[in-house]
Amino acid sequence: MEGRRVAGLLIVMLLLVGGVAAFPQASAQPSAASASLQMTDEGNYKKITTDDLTIVFPRNGTKPFFVWWANNDTSKVYVVHFKGLIEYAEVNGSRFSTLNVAEGTLWQRIIQTANALDLAKAGAAAKGLSVAFEAHSRLMLAAGKVMLFKPDLSQVKTMLQEAEGELVGLKPKVNDSEISQEIDDAIAAINSAIGAIDSGASKNTIQNSISTAIRACQRLTQTITERTKAMIGDLIEKRQKLDSIAEGFHPGLLPFSGCKWEMGDVREITASNGTPIGLAFNLTLVDAPQKFDFAEGNVNLSVRIYRQPVTETVNAAGEQYSYNVAAGEMKVDLVVKDWDWNFDPKTISLLNTTSVTISPALALWVDASSFHVNGSVSDLFNDLEDVRMQAAGGNFVFSADDANATLNVQRQDQDANSFNFHLKWAQKNVAGRLMKFLAPAKLKLTEEGTLGGFFKFVPTAIVIDKDGNQSTVDVTASYLSAGNHVKVYLCYPYFNGTLIHDPSLGIEQPSGDAAYIVTLGPTGISSVQAVPSAPSWGRSYELFAASAIVLAGAVALILFIRRHPAAA
Repeated sequence: MEGRRVAGLLIVMLLLVGGVAAFPQASAQPSAASASLQMTDEGNYKKITTDDLTIVFPRNGTKPFFVWWANNDTSKVYVVHFKGLIEYAEVNGSRFSTLNVAEGTLWQRIIQTANALDLAKAGAAAKGLSVAFEAHSRLMLAAGKVMLFKPDLSQVKTMLQEAEGELVGLKPKVNDSEISQEIDDAIAAINSAIGAIDSGASKNTIQNSISTAIRACQRLTQTITERTKAMIGDLIEKRQKLDSIAEGFHPGLLPFSGCKWEMGDVREITASNGTPIGLAFNLTLVDAPQKFDFAEGNVNLSVRIYRQPVTETVNAAGEQYSYNVAAGEMKVDLVVKDWDWNFDPKTISLLNTTSVTISPALALWVDASSFHVNGSVSDLFNDLEDVRMQAAGGNFVFSADDANATLNVQRQDQDANSFNFHLKWAQKNVAGRLMKFLAPAKLKLTEEGTLGGFFKFVPTAIVIDKDGNQSTVDVTASYLSAGNHVKVYLCYPYFNGTLIHDPSLGIEQPSGDAAYIVTLGPTGISSVQAVPSAPSWGRSYELFAASAIVLAGAVALILFIRRHPAAA
């Protein structure tokens, strides 16, 4: 009997051991393998090397430009230049346009447009006179077109002809000799500008001719204002005086290459258990051109790069937003604090009009491309227009959750084109937490399917107001093909406080599940937690083999006892 009890206990122990061997094991440690990550100094550059890619950028405080390549193909390199911030205005619901940079020229155009529309409301007589304001607005637009990188002079000529036609049609309706003479003067000046285009004159000569026509039209509109004042009061006169406000405007473009940048200390990103999982550092704008003193210390790029895939998450307006970051992907958060707006709401309200809607906005201008390189990449830190290397491809591919487009980089666009996409998100359970994941928009800098460089961003940004309250704003984007690269404009609506947005760059590669959850706060990373791995069947072969041996032994022992009861 004692033998039976011993045998029974032995069987139970064997079964327990077999059960433990067969049951999958859960681990509190991340299962993804940690990638190598090194940062070194090489001459005037910083170099970051991972298992899959190498990233190089200047360390002398002049340009926030990045060049990178896949380690298994060093002949093709990818380039992203953070060029600057552009303040602009969305007029009557328009999207980003290089013609709507928030400077004095746009301010004057808006004043003239508002005046023309209000004159139209004053009655038939005033509507006829408002044509002069419309002609002046066309001339201002033509002047803006001439200032583009590669102006389409045929478009400029058409605008001038339209302005001339407006004035020619106006003259028979005028019985005021002074106004009639000023119309003739303006028409003559416009014809002179058209003649300069037809004769192949220089860009500077054409600009001067159009400026002369603008001044002639300004004299005409001033006289018309005096004649129509009795009809609509002094509203137009008050608007005309708003021209002087533009004298205090800063330029619409803050050029990053014209600023001094300071690289902060490189910091280890560590998990709660002390495991190093990445590197972080800041590039801070410390010296800016004239009229941009407000930007000094208030514009920075917060850079992070991880050894393993992570999920970054941020809380805003009571919601938690998350997105995945691959190992070796470089996150470059743009942080803009206390921007001094030319077109702030108070200034816009001085126009006192409902005829024109004006929404101030800010755009991050980024140049991106890919090139075939033999040897040094130093030339790629100059303006890409001046790079003489062979571009690696003629097409880039833009993709978002609900949109796809192929960009012909070799085209010479006159103005920006809009990317059409919408904010998309999906919920996913991560380590027992229900998280809202944002779908990124991505620009692939090659048409190749694997290991191609990319620049991507999440189409939402965080805004922190003066009281520390966080909210989100939608991010839109536009682009302009420029021959050997594409100009990308990430666009943010007006904000009062601090804006944070997080574009990133890297190469296409398979990415596993996130090993860590990185929680971001107003001042950066607030916590890093390991994602417990799911029950692991990674050693299933060995575990089941051991289980089979143990269970087989238990069965054999049972059979032995039944056949030889005396032995028990």
